[in-house]
Amino acid sequence: MTNSLTIRLLLKLEWAIYKSKPNDKWSYYGAEATLAVYSYPYLKADRSTAGLIGVLYGQGGPRDQFNEILVGWTVDPKFYGDSLARFFISWTADADRKTGCFDLRCEGFRSLNGAVVTPGDVIDPLSTGKGNQSDITIRIFKDEISGDWWLYYGQYDNLSPVGYFPKTLFGGLADRAEQIYFGGHVSFLKGGVSPPMGNGHSLGDGPAYFKGVQYVGQNGQKYLPDELRDYVDNKDCYQVSYFVYDTFHYGGPGGCTN
Repeated sequence: MTNSLTIRLLLKLEWAIYKSKPNDKWSYYGAEATLAVYSYPYLKADRSTAGLIGVLYGQGGPRDQFNEILVGWTVDPKFYGDSLARFFISWTADADRKTGCFDLRCEGFRSLNGAVVTPGDVIDPLSTGKGNQSDITIRIFKDEISGDWWLYYGQYDNLSPVGYFPKTLFGGLADRAEQIYFGGHVSFLKGGVSPPMGNGHSLGDGPAYFKGVQYVGQNGQKYLPDELRDYVDNKDCYQVSYFVYDTFHYGGPGGCTN
């Protein structure tokens, strides 16, 4: 959407993630992970923070052919009007030029009646970063029969469907993903001060985590990822730990200027 693109041009985006090796000859069909969720009651309105899973197609190619789905949790006071942690989704089929949106603010994602959660809902109970941690498990995968991208939500093995992204929304992502990533994301005004990521702790102080990180294969089978690579925009503010079996830690206090 044009408004979404305009907003992004005003923002600085920073990441601390693990991502699959990009390869236009390799295909990915889904991912699953359990994320620790945190609240930020005093986060300023010009900042946002998130933990998420991304599936994408077309990175490095023409921007109008870039397809992406993001799912996870976020605190975004400007967008939602509060500083509560919320379950969110986002999608685009052309790098936000004319397609896509967050949650259900445009036609696209098909939410199921009676689902345990709806995109945009508050995640409760909230975590504080000092204990009382709230875990959510998310699975996003391409259905073998319909070809649509289905989203499941819950805790650990107790997952239920939330809805799906019809394959007709996308270009290349209608067939497969070329890359998957897991981790943290923040946004803030260019020239401003970066917000915390994860639970706001550095790696030595009990940072946030992803665990149970797995890919979902074409037939629905789950398997451990290999050849994941770390990517961090600003190591003075954010970090990721080593990836051990199916778990890694990430985050940081923010406070950097750009």
